[in-house]
Amino acid sequence: MIVTLYPSSSPSFIAHHGEKGARTYLRLASQGVEMQKTLAKQLGMGRDKEEEEGGEGGRGGGGGGGLVEEGSMYVCCRGEEDAFWNEFLLLRRLMLPEVEDGREDGREDGREEPIRWCEKEEVVAMHGSQAGFTRGIFFPQDAIIDSTSYTQALIQAAVGTGRALLLSNCPAVCGIEEEEEDEEGREGGVFLSFQDTKSIVKLKVPRVVLATGGFFLSPPPLAGILRPCFSYLAAVPPPPFRPPSRPTPNFFTFGFTHDWCVVASGHVRVSGEDHFSALKPPRRKARARALVEWVRARYGGREGERREGRIWVAASRLEGEGEGGRGGGGREEEVVVSARHGVYSETPDALPLLGSVRKEVREGGRARLVYCVGCNAWGEASLTYAASLVPGLLGYRELSVDEEEAARLMSIRRFSGACGGGGGEGGGGGGGGGTM
Repeated sequence: MIVTLYPSSSPSFIAHHGEKGARTYLRLASQGVEMQKTLAKQLGMGRDKEEEEGGEGGRGGGGGGGLVEEGSMYVCCRGEEDAFWNEFLLLRRLMLPEVEDGREDGREDGREEPIRWCEKEEVVAMHGSQAGFTRGIFFPQDAIIDSTSYTQALIQAAVGTGRALLLSNCPAVCGIEEEEEDEEGREGGVFLSFQDTKSIVKLKVPRVVLATGGFFLSPPPLAGILRPCFSYLAAVPPPPFRPPSRPTPNFFTFGFTHDWCVVASGHVRVSGEDHFSALKPPRRKARARALVEWVRARYGGREGERREGRIWVAASRLEGEGEGGRGGGGREEEVVVSARHGVYSETPDALPLLGSVRKEVREGGRARLVYCVGCNAWGEASLTYAASLVPGLLGYRELSVDEEEAARLMSIRRFSGACGGGGGEGGGGGGGGGTM
């Protein structure tokens, strides 16, 4: 999914980065959303592409690779309405300077506001009363795309320019180390260590951009501030009580436990994270079953049907399991659920890590190793914007004042206390300064 919102509630994000940091994030993520949609359209990934049943995809993916520009909707359940309303008011003030200035009517130029409140009637009309969702916050500019198909298309396009070389079936990178310039002033570089069949092979290169979610390096250079985790996704066949008209916006819960959408095939694509370390084995079957049960509890019965009655997916089995497995296979209502898992990375304050760890880079030097990691399972927009800053961080162009502010907010050195950012009203994106 390609969304503007940060991966936490507004009060939680502000506690880390201040209101200025929250505004900076919403601005950069909004630009990241537009970058993603523009790239997808240039690659021909339009909405007219046929959705594929149960295909692979990213978090809440759109299936088949087609870009779906239907926005996203943040929803709450009964008992959460007051806190959710306060979340809306805070987000609207952060996203709209006009509101901050006291002009409560919002934009005066007639453009659609980037955020809209949805009353219970509208939410229930989309999900049905069984789902239990009572209010919504709608972000019209957001979109959905199948991350796997999209990434493959981006790689093919980059290689097609003749200026990029894709290496596949390589030994795993097991270490990375920067080399300082020598006493004679010769520029240093970066050593990449590869685990060959019998030994460690080192390769020296002048510049490296490290942008992997898994980050399985030994020793881990960012231990404590970057943690690999698993994300799980299931594509659940259409239920008897049809969810919202398809394709839908991407939905996500207040509390960020699940996100989901209904794709053109009618499948419910649902994903979630258990926030357990990916250094442990994945629990794909257990997590996928939990996702199916979550969908079933909300869309499983027809309107008016008793919960203990014949509920959809009463017998389900995961793709690859034999018949007669869990749920008494062979029953009429048995369906096959496609499930996937992948690795992403989390940071302690829900922001990506961008830039160099070296102090001299901030003081005007040129970075050799730039990190662009930490999607927090929510980074398709924020990391896209972060990636657009990498040429500036490597010294190939100048960053604008707004870009400098965003780079400071996401700087990897914020955890050293030496980048001038951080929480509080004056932190989390103070403008100006050198590149991170």
